[in-house]
Amino acid sequence: QVGSLIPYNVDSQNVRQRFWDGHDYYLSDSMSLLKGNHLFQFGGAYQRNYDYHGRDDNGVGINTSIVYQVGGTNVNAGAYRLPDGAAASAATNYPILFNEIMGIVNQTQVMYTRSGANLQLNPLGTPGFDQSVIPSYDLFFTDTWHMRPSLTLTYGLSWGLSMPPYEINGKQVSMVDAAGSPLDIQSYLSNKQSAALKGQTYQPLIGFETQRNINGGANKYPFNPFYGGFSPRVSLAWSPSFDGGILGALVGRNKTVIRGGYGRIYGRLNGVDLLLVPLLGPGLLQAVSCPGPAVGGGCPGNANPNTTFRIGAERDGLAAPLPTTTATLPQPFFPGTTQNGVLSTAAADGSQLDPRMRPNHSDEFSFTIQRSLSSRMSFEVGYIGRKISNEFQEINLDAVPWMTTLNGQSFAQAWAATYNQLCPGGGPSCAAGNIIVTPQPFFEAALGGPNSPYCTGNPSCTAAFAKNENTNIRTTRAYSAWRNLTGANGWTLGRSLLSAPGAGQQLTGAFDFINSLGHGNYNAAFFSFTARDWHGLTARSNFTWGRSLGTGSVVQASSSITVPNPYDFKNFGTYGVQPFDNKFTYSLLMLYQSPFMRNQKGIVGHILGGWTVAPLFTARTGLPQRVSTSTNGESFGEIYNGQTANYENAAGNGPFTGGNSAQYNVQVSSSCATPGGNASVGTSGTTGMNMFANPCAIYNQFRRPLLGQDTGSGGFDIRGFPFWNLDATISKEFRATEKIGATLTFQFVNILNHFVPADPTTNIDTPTTFGVVNNQFTTPNGAQSRALEFGLRIHF
Repeated sequence: QVGSLIPYNVDSQNVRQRFWDGHDYYLSDSMSLLKGNHLFQFGGAYQRNYDYHGRDDNGVGINTSIVYQVGGTNVNAGAYRLPDGAAASAATNYPILFNEIMGIVNQTQVMYTRSGANLQLNPLGTPGFDQSVIPSYDLFFTDTWHMRPSLTLTYGLSWGLSMPPYEINGKQVSMVDAAGSPLDIQSYLSNKQSAALKGQTYQPLIGFETQRNINGGANKYPFNPFYGGFSPRVSLAWSPSFDGGILGALVGRNKTVIRGGYGRIYGRLNGVDLLLVPLLGPGLLQAVSCPGPAVGGGCPGNANPNTTFRIGAERDGLAAPLPTTTATLPQPFFPGTTQNGVLSTAAADGSQLDPRMRPNHSDEFSFTIQRSLSSRMSFEVGYIGRKISNEFQEINLDAVPWMTTLNGQSFAQAWAATYNQLCPGGGPSCAAGNIIVTPQPFFEAALGGPNSPYCTGNPSCTAAFAKNENTNIRTTRAYSAWRNLTGANGWTLGRSLLSAPGAGQQLTGAFDFINSLGHGNYNAAFFSFTARDWHGLTARSNFTWGRSLGTGSVVQASSSITVPNPYDFKNFGTYGVQPFDNKFTYSLLMLYQSPFMRNQKGIVGHILGGWTVAPLFTARTGLPQRVSTSTNGESFGEIYNGQTANYENAAGNGPFTGGNSAQYNVQVSSSCATPGGNASVGTSGTTGMNMFANPCAIYNQFRRPLLGQDTGSGGFDIRGFPFWNLDATISKEFRATEKIGATLTFQFVNILNHFVPADPTTNIDTPTTFGVVNNQFTTPNGAQSRALEFGLRIHF
């Protein structure tokens, strides 16, 4: 870093500075009216949130301080003379070490901030900030109607309005089309899909504009207010009375209560999306970098010892070149185009709020039957359900239009056919071999035919594609392969990605649209038994059988995440079992207070009286176990490879025959031969604990998801280890007099010191760790093994 000349960690998590501040006002009032058999309640609330957020980084490692990166991997290895006799592997490491010793700068970078209607450039080092007002309003009415002594009806309606954020300085950026109208993700993907099915491309010019500049300020908010937040609710409670017959035996007289109800609950967006995302749009924060800065200026891209700037050298000095930027930015700003005679660079990764964004809502259902067995014992059985709509979701804007069809064949179909010829059997990985592929109609048309520059010298365009994209095909990187094709000499479909290299490139990577198109549901049946002070014992036992499904489970503060198949993730792609799904859950809470010697008279009374024992037993089935690939994130043409939160799972290559119990003394063979014929190195000679008795056999039951063959990769295939645990509290009450005493308490966590293995890694690209257990499960409070805590409390 300039001014320090020392190694300095400049990644975003270590050096960035941020703050969140707020000043809120809240006013509420409610009234109750009892009239006859009705209890009316009504009221409302108003809340004004003022949120203030500041930052000195753009979220991906570039901040307001000028940084010179020395060493790095952005080097031109061919320009370095390796020592005589150096190994071939030194071609990668030697230039990096050479740069570090000689002070050669491989990249300069800084983030500028802008403000005002014309996005005036602020002085270097000025942090970015925004200040937004977010008001919300709530009204409600309910009526509890005691219709009969045994029948009660409750109904009501509430209405809520949470307004979008209004930034008082105009610091909100939205994405617009060439005409300056806001873009929404649903229309964008729909138009792209419609064009692709006709063999055409839809890739409009995109721009970015501050909210107050859009349509002359007609659009006040980054997304439209949602005024339809009506929440009805209704419930019924009935206590039937029967004296004889079957019904009398089942429900009795005033011993049973049957309840049922429905309600809708609206959620609210949080400050991360409302403040942070509109500030991150290109314009207000402008990150620039210069790879391989040359001595005389310019950014050639690769560090070269003959021409690249050298920090502190007599010929160069201490000020390396940085890209120039304009004093203002035109509105709207179109990255990758020439505006006012200036060619702008492509925009970096970012995110955008969907203009059609709206709060999520959950439709809640319940039905229960509660039966009293005696004055001290009862049980309850019932059903609870939730249907969640308009849930928070992120979608990669620049996903591959895999349904593009030429000569009667889609890219997805051609991709799958080519992969299956290169990887017969579809194992977890494929061995390189002779490239003998059948011509696919799509590739023959998309790449210009046998005489095109791309296909010349090959038996077919498909063969040329298989040769040039061999690695991407074998690792199912559909996005990388398509992106390479769009820059190929002979490509006939034109510009189809915003991040496509070459003329007109508008994005350097992915761009997320944060929207409310997600959905999910939860359904569960439960049984509960309660005993109250039965001979000193109070107990509560619960058993739940549930199922949680959805399109994702990330919080609103998430970023750089996308669904695997943006074009139809509602029906397939990411929809499936949620990672927190507990199929069976059981808990037993007991409190035993010894009825003997409660008065604690005499020596025996003081010893035997005052004891309390409270065990807590919990058990559940295993959590969903993700079988992943190290190249996840591109199989269906999406970007952000390596993100685990997008739920791209390995596909089944056969029926799953493994279990989920710990296997000891597992000897893993030196290799796992896959159906594809290759040998993947395993944990050779390792003897230890594994989830599977035969890890290689289970490893071979999975493969990478394949576009054109698999419809999606959501959900989870297998379950992790089941869990059970016993905690307990034991206490003893001592009495000296009526007013003086003490309580001695012992609290045990995992009192039996029961070992539960942690779920292993199951990645089909790392067979050396497939199913291997190397840790133990950590409970939410951090305990891994038995722990004891005791205390003494004196009261007087």
